Amino acid sequence: GAKNLIFVGNDQTILRLMSCLPDIDATFGYIPLVSPSVLASVFGIPCGAKAVEVVAGRLIETLDVGKMDDRYFLTEVALPNTTAAVEVGGKYRVSPATKGSIGIRNLGSICVKGKSLADPKDGKLEIVIQSEMKSGGFWSRPELIESRFLLTEGCIVSKDAVHGFIDCQAMSATKMKFSIFPKKLRFITGRQKTL
Repeated sequence: GAKNLIFVGNDQTILRLMSCLPDIDATFGYIPLVSPSVLASVFGIPCGAKAVEVVAGRLIETLDVGKMDDRYFLTEVALPNTTAAVEVGGKYRVSPATKGSIGIRNLGSICVKGKSLADPKDGKLEIVIQSEMKSGGFWSRPELIESRFLLTEGCIVSKDAVHGFIDCQAMSATKMKFSIFPKKLRFITGRQKTL
């Protein structure tokens, strides 16, 4: 019957529980104890005791949540070093030109530094497909080619098992359906949020 649940710990404290949080009718808060904290930075929450003031301020954002098969995710599904494809509506498939990576982002990548954030309030998942392409010439360096598009649902298909991460936790399968659940999670944020 609790209406507010506050997590105290680090980013993994929240991400490990994401598979069940969206089904709980409560507003969630976060008091990060470890710095740096990517989620704390995105949500505009300072580390340590000052986070209590942010939680007490109760500035609430309603966020979308992604779902891969039966598992919810907040940040992203990352499939590195893969030849898998994203199937859209059973009509067409998009895959890396060579072995590459596929990201299905709701909030964005927090496991890899320098990755951009997606919009967790737009009702869509950002699909990012990357592969290295060599340009002509002996001395040329591989160039990273990236394609991005937005979907509300789709499927990852592969003839071999695909290994990757959901919210930084390992996963493996050959076919996975993904979708977005708009406005599924209420989260207390600070005024300095980057959402």
